[in-house]
Amino acid sequence: MSVSINNNKHICLLPHLLLSKIVYFIDDNIDRICFSFACRRWYFERDKYLIFNSNAISIIDEKKINHFYLNSFKSIFIKSINQKSRCTLLIQNDHHNCYNDEEYDFHIQNPSKLETIDNGMKSNIYKIKTNIKFNSNDRGKALKTLGNWVQSQPNVVKLKNFYLSKLGVNSSSRNNLLMNITSLSLPSKFDEALSAGYFPPNLRSLKFGDKFDRPIKAGVLPSGLEKLIFGVSFDQALQPGVLPATLKSLTLRNAFYKPSLQVGSLPASLETLLYSGHYTEIEDVGVLPTSLLTLKGAPPTWIKAIRSLSNLRYLSIDNSEEEQFTIDLSDLPDSLQTLVAPHTLKSKLPTSIKSLDIADATYQMDEIFSSAADHQSQYRLDYLKICDNGSNKESLENLDIKELHVCQNEFTPLEQPIKIPFGVATLSLELFGESKIAIPLSVTKLNVLQSDGRLDDIETLMKFNDNNNSIKEMSIETATDLSRLDSEIIPESVETLKLITTVCIPQPRVPNNLILHVNEYETIYIRKLDNDHYIFFSQSPPDFLSAIVHHSQLKAILELFCN
Repeated sequence: MSVSINNNKHICLLPHLLLSKIVYFIDDNIDRICFSFACRRWYFERDKYLIFNSNAISIIDEKKINHFYLNSFKSIFIKSINQKSRCTLLIQNDHHNCYNDEEYDFHIQNPSKLETIDNGMKSNIYKIKTNIKFNSNDRGKALKTLGNWVQSQPNVVKLKNFYLSKLGVNSSSRNNLLMNITSLSLPSKFDEALSAGYFPPNLRSLKFGDKFDRPIKAGVLPSGLEKLIFGVSFDQALQPGVLPATLKSLTLRNAFYKPSLQVGSLPASLETLLYSGHYTEIEDVGVLPTSLLTLKGAPPTWIKAIRSLSNLRYLSIDNSEEEQFTIDLSDLPDSLQTLVAPHTLKSKLPTSIKSLDIADATYQMDEIFSSAADHQSQYRLDYLKICDNGSNKESLENLDIKELHVCQNEFTPLEQPIKIPFGVATLSLELFGESKIAIPLSVTKLNVLQSDGRLDDIETLMKFNDNNNSIKEMSIETATDLSRLDSEIIPESVETLKLITTVCIPQPRVPNNLILHVNEYETIYIRKLDNDHYIFFSQSPPDFLSAIVHHSQLKAILELFCN
């Protein structure tokens, strides 16, 4: 984003209401800050329209707010936090491990501390996550306190890692306490017998933990349930009528799930099925409802049954067993738009497909893309993922591909690199050796993945393409020390560089926009403001930092995060 548009007076005079609407559609907070730098009026009147995206910021204490060195924006930042309306409360004894959890806004050690939360913020809590270890004398009182507090806070609709039976009251009284709860995630060790009335009546989303493996009878699950997730141990048959008619999404995560699905096991309204189970046959027509839009992890033995799913948009086929199957692509419904297909493929691919992953498949390119041979291909692919195994390379030339993902392995003939067709705008390369792949000038976004730590692979690729000036955005993902990477291999045309690594970035060249993924929880944004200054922004706990720094300080700051 340009930080200076002072020459365009009409844009600078936009009213505050319109500016606030524009800011609303800017996701990243660093972009919102830079937006205010675009002209003098916007900067000096920033408090009239600017607000931070509080969804990307957990509420932090005063000590960490002191790390916010952008003093011109501190009051706006605090106001944004105070206006956050969807906050998460974590109740956990061990504060040391809090940052290993998902993001949260408030933390208390036990329910007796609930009253210490500011009254103005209580009404903003919509989700509670618990990870409490009680002794037997304290458990009943603490959980009763928690239940009563939840009942008094109508804004609380989600509970995570929550034992219902330990609230210390019967199911009828318990459900009166939890009338507002619409989303419930049960603890990993939960494996209790279930009966009608066990769950809050207004649940729409329910997730079981990994230990649960109990039979469920009809009428046990709430009648309005829309999303249901079973853990890796669940191996019980789903008899017709067990799942509510309102269910839209079902996940079965047990890779060894053996019970066969019957007609009526899956409700007629089901739209998403995530299956990880045994390779069973589906004999009866109607086992899979025609309402399905998304089917993930389907065994290849289901293909004949899948053919009748006239509304299916997304299909991924499982490849977890050693046995290889032959999949006839002509058996796929014409409605399909996204396909992830391993195994051996034959026949022509439906032309409705816009996203295709065949990296783990065996196929003949000229067969599955039969219409591409006449140079007037009917296929317009938004995304294609393949494995470069040395065959059918020229077939790509006749395909219209927006984004191409190429995987290499030990079978990749590096001396005969795959030819990337002109027209590809986004290119992802998983390198396995020093490959000299020519990157066409149509590529504006390049993603390079090297999991084995061989920086020579990355350097060989980029030096081979040192005349390419079309790449505007580049990402490098590796587990090795990028401080050894020659920064001169980054094309001068690159404006945004994203590094997914736990170690140092290349020096000395830093592009206009640097995004550094330090770990799962922390992302650092560095934006060039002018020739001498950068804005440094990290909004993730525990190391919340924000400042404008001189370019001479940049190396030392980055090294701090590399250690």
